[in-house]
Amino acid sequence: QTMIWGSIYRMGGDSLRLVANVTDVARDRLLGTVEAITFAGSPETGVQLLADRVTTGVITARSRDTTEMLMRSTRPPTFAAFQAFAEGMDWDNSEGSALPALQRAVALDSTFLSPLVWIGFIYRNRGDYFRADSVGSIAERQRDRLSPFEQAAMDRMLAEVRGDNVRAYLASRRVLSAAPSSDWAKCVTAEAALWINRPRVALRTLEGVETRPGVYNGAEWCDLVPFQAWLMIDNGDRALAAARGFRHKWRDSPWAVEAGNLEAVALAHLGRINEARLLADSAAAAEPESPLLLWAGHELRSAGDRQGARALFARRAASLRGSRDTTR
Repeated sequence: QTMIWGSIYRMGGDSLRLVANVTDVARDRLLGTVEAITFAGSPETGVQLLADRVTTGVITARSRDTTEMLMRSTRPPTFAAFQAFAEGMDWDNSEGSALPALQRAVALDSTFLSPLVWIGFIYRNRGDYFRADSVGSIAERQRDRLSPFEQAAMDRMLAEVRGDNVRAYLASRRVLSAAPSSDWAKCVTAEAALWINRPRVALRTLEGVETRPGVYNGAEWCDLVPFQAWLMIDNGDRALAAARGFRHKWRDSPWAVEAGNLEAVALAHLGRINEARLLADSAAAAEPESPLLLWAGHELRSAGDRQGARALFARRAASLRGSRDTTR
C-alpha cells in the first residue's frame, strides 16, 4: 500500500511550493519526495505537474527492471517525459530508434537530465565523440541534478571520449558501486579495465553477465571484451572459443560479418595461418571497410604471413579510397 502526503508552502511573492511524499506503508519507508512551484492565483498547472511526478515516482520506485535504477534521479520527471525515456531504454529497442525517444524525453521536460547521459552513450557507441562530449557537457554543468549512478555514468562516458582511460576506469568502478547487480555497469567496467591493461579484472567483472540488445545492456560490444582479454593474456584457444561464441550468439545481427574477422584474429594468433586467411578473405569480401581487417592483418604479419597481411591492408586501403571518392 502506498500513501501520498505532503505540504504547501507560501514563498516570496505570489508563488506556492507544493511538496508530496510517497511512502510504502507496508515497509514503513519513504519512496521519494517530489515538488513543484506554482502561482497562488492559479495553482492547477502546478498541481498537475506534481501529480505527474508523483505518478512517475511511484512507478519507478516499485519497478524491478532496468528502468528502476536509471530513474533514481534527484527528481522524477513529468510522466510524459518518463514514458518517452522508458521507450528509449526498452531493452529490445535499437539505438537508432532509441535516440528520438530519448530526445523527445528531454523536449518534454527540459529539467530531466537523465536522457542526456544515454544520448551521449549512443553517440559514443557510434564513434561520434564530438556529439557525445557536447551532450554530456550539458549534463555535466548540472550534475547535482543527477543521481550518483548517473553522475558516474556521465563521467565514464566523458572520460572515454576525452581520451582519459584511467579516469574512465575509476568512473566505471563508481558506476558498478552504485549499481552492483547491473550487467551494463559490469560491461563498462570490464571494458575500461582493458584500457589500463587489466584483462583478468575484466574477465572477473563479467562473470555471470547476460548481454542482450538495447541501450542499457551490454549487447554486442560487451561480448567483445572477453575475446580481447584472452588475447591480452595470450590464450589463443580461449580467444577463439570466445570469437565462435560471439558468432553464434549474434548470427542474426549486423555484427555477424565481424565475427569472421574475430575468428581470423584468434586463428592467426594460434599460428593457424591458412584458416585465418580463408576467414579474413571471406569477411573482407563481405565488409571491406571493417576496421577489424587491420587487426587480422597485424596478427597474420605477427604469425609470419606477410603476404596475407599485405593483401588485407591493400583491401582496406582500397575501400577507404573508394569511400573518399563517393563523398566528393
